[in-house]
Amino acid sequence: MNSGVCVPSSNGDFYGLHEEIIQLEYSNIIPISVVLFKCQWFDPRKGVRVHHKYGLVEINRKQMYRKYDPFILAHQAMQVYYTGYPSLKRDRVDWMVMCKIKPRRTIEARWQAKDDTAYQMDEVEAIPVVTTFDVLPPLHDPNTDELDVMLATMEGDEISSDEDEFEEEDDEDDVNDDEDEEGF
Repeated sequence: MNSGVCVPSSNGDFYGLHEEIIQLEYSNIIPISVVLFKCQWFDPRKGVRVHHKYGLVEINRKQMYRKYDPFILAHQAMQVYYTGYPSLKRDRVDWMVMCKIKPRRTIEARWQAKDDTAYQMDEVEAIPVVTTFDVLPPLHDPNTDELDVMLATMEGDEISSDEDEFEEEDDEDDVNDDEDEEGF
């Protein structure tokens, strides 16, 4: 409810709901106009309390002020906002929390606006894109005959190791390399 008003006083603040705006115009030599707010007030004794720990002002929406005193001058009013009480307890259903707000079109910010201009180019430079890749040879050769391969399970003893043959060939290559270096 954004139509909340508060009137601070030395005896305690009065909280209410704004109902109507009335502008009175006095026609005189100098025209004068006065703006009044017609409000419905909450009872400041039974319907208003301040939470000691958090400083929240709590308003009971069912406890209305019985005296007929609905009008205030516009410059006396302070705009407030009422929201539902942030509790799931049933005894808080009729209670609202009051938040003071500033009635302005702009919000004061703590940060300072920087006058940074965005980097922008008028023209886009076209960069040529060249993609190269190696063509892999096909895995299937259409010019050869198909081979039928029989897969069989082999025992561990039947598997031969060719590692010994490769080691012998490597040793022979090392000997040949040493002989070539001497001839240089």
